[in-house]
Amino acid sequence: MPIRFGVVALALLALAACETAPAVSTGPDDTPAALIAKGTRMLELKDGVGAKTAFGRAAELDPANFQAREGFARAALAIGAFDEGLAAAQAGRDLAGKDGPRRRVFVALQIDLISAEARASWYTRGSELYWTELRADPTAWTDGPIHLAAGKIAAKAEDYPEAARLLRIAVAVGGKEAQEADRTLARVEDIVRASLGSRGLAAIAAKTAINRADFVAILFDDFDLGGYLGAKAPDAARPGETAADGATDYAQLPVADKVRALHRLGLRGIEIAGGKFRPNDPVTREEFAMLAEDLVIRKTGEASLSRRYIGSESPFADLSPSRASFNAMMSAISRGILSSDVRGQARPTEPVTGSAAILAMRALRGLDKQALLH
Repeated sequence: MPIRFGVVALALLALAACETAPAVSTGPDDTPAALIAKGTRMLELKDGVGAKTAFGRAAELDPANFQAREGFARAALAIGAFDEGLAAAQAGRDLAGKDGPRRRVFVALQIDLISAEARASWYTRGSELYWTELRADPTAWTDGPIHLAAGKIAAKAEDYPEAARLLRIAVAVGGKEAQEADRTLARVEDIVRASLGSRGLAAIAAKTAINRADFVAILFDDFDLGGYLGAKAPDAARPGETAADGATDYAQLPVADKVRALHRLGLRGIEIAGGKFRPNDPVTREEFAMLAEDLVIRKTGEASLSRRYIGSESPFADLSPSRASFNAMMSAISRGILSSDVRGQARPTEPVTGSAAILAMRALRGLDKQALLH
């Protein structure tokens, strides 16, 4: 009766050390080069399972192939197969031996896998890998991948001073990791800036996607919505606050009174409908922009601002002029409250990060009437 191996055991066999006898190719599509190309395409298409299979077969055919081992570890990271990924990265490190740059690619992958898995003492374990490599090989200081990985895990642990230090090294070193390091550094710096002066918002500032309850906290606790508008919310209930039977999904929230107040102010973006506020839903960039547009109109008294860009062509491929949020998105971007990305995309349906939301609302609060009307 054949022995049945678990998934991890099979992966370890496929990625065993280089003394393992190579498998025999079955044809032109079953070669390391073809399978690595296939695995790379699958990773680009977010097919981590297919990519892992392709890279694993490439490693069977050529156990000493660095690309196969690296690809397998990256695919395992993409689908959360952490044990397999860590085993593949360790095998790659062992294969690299004294080849520092190659070895550190796998050390960086191990740090990424440890960070994503987040088991006990994950930050300590990842940091120890980084420092062990630097102590063992002084040339590691000029290697970008390991500094980027260490910077990212420090940022996840909210050790922002250390994260900024490491990411600045990765940027200074240059190479293909420099752009990602620069983006991550900018986000770390934004989180630190957004957290200043408001300890209660530090956890929200670190979020990669705020939810609707978070946004309410920002509006009332940091932005000072009532002070900005110079008006309190009406005492009378507004339609939609509760379902027909009086039920809601927000009554038990710490921000429940603020949710009701926001709804009664009649601002678009994150209203209540039929008692449903959906507090855990992410706030999208277009929802953020619509609420910001309503604030500007209330502040200036210029209702015409809601039509300023109607009839205009869109400079963004992903923002149609017929989209309900088109005017609000254009207004927010033109005022610097939101920004387009490096590809020139407006990204209306993407979630807003905590730091971006806090800093954008502070920027809006700092604009005088003339700037708001511009």
